[in-house]
Amino acid sequence: MIGAGEIAFVTGAAGTVGSAIAARLARDGWRVRALVRGAGTPPASVSETVRGDLGDRAALTDGARGAALCVHCAAEWSGDRAACRRSNIDGVANLVGALLDGGCRRLVHISTISAYDDAAGPNFDEESPLWADDDNPYGGTKAESERIIGAAVAARGLEAVILRPALVASMHPRSHWGPLAVERAAATTDSILPFPELPQVHADNLAGAVVLAARAPAARGRAYNVVDGVGAGRDYLAAVYGALGRPAPPIPADAPVYRYRAQRIRDELGYAPADLWPAFLRDLRELAALRNSRRR
Repeated sequence: MIGAGEIAFVTGAAGTVGSAIAARLARDGWRVRALVRGAGTPPASVSETVRGDLGDRAALTDGARGAALCVHCAAEWSGDRAACRRSNIDGVANLVGALLDGGCRRLVHISTISAYDDAAGPNFDEESPLWADDDNPYGGTKAESERIIGAAVAARGLEAVILRPALVASMHPRSHWGPLAVERAAATTDSILPFPELPQVHADNLAGAVVLAARAPAARGRAYNVVDGVGAGRDYLAAVYGALGRPAPPIPADAPVYRYRAQRIRDELGYAPADLWPAFLRDLRELAALRNSRRR
């Protein structure tokens, strides 16, 4: 079993998910080595920094050398197909090669429930089909990244676990569903998320799932949906739009409901997340109070 005192190489360690994972690994006694782009500042939990990006094979190999574990969090999340391919496909292929070259054979890959082909829904489990193309730039390229990793598991001896988190709840400044959701809502009259049900996982619980996946031999070669529970879309939108002093837009009566089974990670890895969704909504509401006080 790997763990305390060993090196964990974390990509995307300054982001919403990566920072939570780096903090958890450091608390558990790991030495966290982070891949950091440009002049970016790594979180305090990082003990060693490698400067570079997913296109820099030499930096990735340096990051992998001597590491017992890599947690890959870095990704392009946008509608830019070329950018998604560079990061989520070419970058993952580069990372896999660097891990094997550098002697790090254990990988926990942070994927997404967006990798599932919508046409296979509305109910999904880990065996549901993934996107076969990149018509959905983000979901499609994340699906392809999983296939790249799967091929390396089968043919090159990589020991990989794939985690597919739902909406990640976090108040990190770069959180897509936290502070940045408020910014997106301020910039449009359209609803930012017009769904009645929101499968969600808190970033801190996702970090705990990474630790379980890294340590369990039975997890190797497996994929797991990571979902803490389902939040009400109306409650989330009320908190986001409350930060703007605006009523939340209504959720259309015909809005789709997508459901993701996440029993496998509970049964196989013992995942037992705390219910942090109410605290996340409270923090969003407190952000609203802060914004409103600044306007006065």
